[in-house]
Amino acid sequence: MNDPQSATPAEDASYELFIRQFTLHEPGLRRFLRSLLPRQTDADDVLQQTAIVCWRKFHHFQPDTSFLKWACVVARFEWVEAYVNGTIDSGSFEALQARLTESQELRAALRRYLALDHYLREKTNAPAEAIAPWIEVDEARMTPLATRHVPWIPVFWSAAAALVVLAVGVVVWLQDLKTGTTTIRAINGPVQWTSGDGRMRDDLSVGTQLGGGVLEALLPNSWVEFAFHDGSTITVSGQSVLIMSTGKQKQLHLRQGSLSAKVTRQPVGSPLMVHTPTAELQVLGTQLNVEAAPASTKLVVNEGAVRLKRLVDGSTTEVHAGYEVTASVDTQQDLGVRRLGPTQSLWKSTLPEDAVQGVWISDMDELAKQLKGAVKRGELSEVEGLAKYKQAAILNKTQGRLRAVPMLMGKSKVPGAPTKAHLIVLSASRDRTHPVRLAPNAVVLVQGKVRSDADLLFGLTTRHSQGGFAGKYAATRRIGVSTEETASFRIELPLEEFHAMDQAFAASPIELELAEWWCFTKSDDTDLEIMQVEVSAP
Repeated sequence: MNDPQSATPAEDASYELFIRQFTLHEPGLRRFLRSLLPRQTDADDVLQQTAIVCWRKFHHFQPDTSFLKWACVVARFEWVEAYVNGTIDSGSFEALQARLTESQELRAALRRYLALDHYLREKTNAPAEAIAPWIEVDEARMTPLATRHVPWIPVFWSAAAALVVLAVGVVVWLQDLKTGTTTIRAINGPVQWTSGDGRMRDDLSVGTQLGGGVLEALLPNSWVEFAFHDGSTITVSGQSVLIMSTGKQKQLHLRQGSLSAKVTRQPVGSPLMVHTPTAELQVLGTQLNVEAAPASTKLVVNEGAVRLKRLVDGSTTEVHAGYEVTASVDTQQDLGVRRLGPTQSLWKSTLPEDAVQGVWISDMDELAKQLKGAVKRGELSEVEGLAKYKQAAILNKTQGRLRAVPMLMGKSKVPGAPTKAHLIVLSASRDRTHPVRLAPNAVVLVQGKVRSDADLLFGLTTRHSQGGFAGKYAATRRIGVSTEETASFRIELPLEEFHAMDQAFAASPIELELAEWWCFTKSDDTDLEIMQVEVSAP
């Protein structure tokens, strides 16, 4: 954490104190996380991230207060972030999704909690101990989920109580969230808005005015375009979370997802700022595209210039028109600016690297389960099972499939209609330097599996060549299952089958650039899995 050769005596003393405190309270902190996460590996991952954040903020800790309470506050934020980013186990994810589906109060509490997370982390850098004294840590409730049923409601209402305690401090933040500073120009799919005072609405439409708050596009077919009074336009596409603080200086916090911006020239000294988990972008006047993930940010500049700062080490670079850069948490990765490569008309997914949404299931993991079962039943000895596993690993290390994950669609306008979708999203641009051009006569090939008959919606998110968001296109197919337990399918979707999801878009995606491929179904018992997606041009 500290470089021993460059640390001062004071830093050494602080580091030693942190190690003593963390070592002393790690068992209690681990029990706390196990009360939230049923799988040990998920708890370990969040614990590791909690340790990093606690050390980074340790200078805020007051020695005469409870370190465990302080660290549990940090851990709870990291747990919420793990849920939002989809990095927790599918069992944990689905358990919380089910609770959120059932309770509008829980959904509202989660949004308020995310707004509080924004306030603490990004607006004022307020220390976590500001709320630690007000959140009780009950040792009796620190029991792993694997051994008992956890009441999720108290977890979220304690978060809501923390927000009330911070009301005085939040008022300062809310003063910057002026109402009516942006106007929605286009919108599609489930999109929800939570204003700075915690009020949630999902009835947004063209002409709706928004101030500061949290904008959430919930599904791959969702998008919203809004405009500032100076003519600057922002488009948020796909599953994205954008926090807006629109006072004298425009501040956008893209927690995850995709953003495209056309920014008019800004006043001297007040550039538009775009913040992501790993980077800070200073925009004076330009056209840019941003893709934000928990561990990396990709910036493409098509007009003008943007100054980017990588948060992990403070490195900065200028990105001019026709160039791109990726800022990750890995300081070993070069922050070099790259010229945009020529387009290509062929694309083949690389799994699980291209996955934006979905749970990766390795064939080797499945084989391990089968072999363990065979050993347990006495069909194989441990030595035989291990030998079969090693032999398979030599031949096949990377094969597997991406399973659809359930996501909320927002409140249904039709009583009894489904409010949940199972979806998979792949990026065709995040880790690639050559944009994928959708050529005439191109075909989208999809290989996958379903367990039951399913109506599948396949979609393409596109961008203009050397420009911003171009639109979304969709095609539907029904996959039938015979008497088999699961049915594999391989379908070809010509680009002519994809229709524009808004009349403002071009009629066809041909000659546009592919940003994302996605697929979802509203059927609960489908168990949709995808093994391969590719775009080919005969």
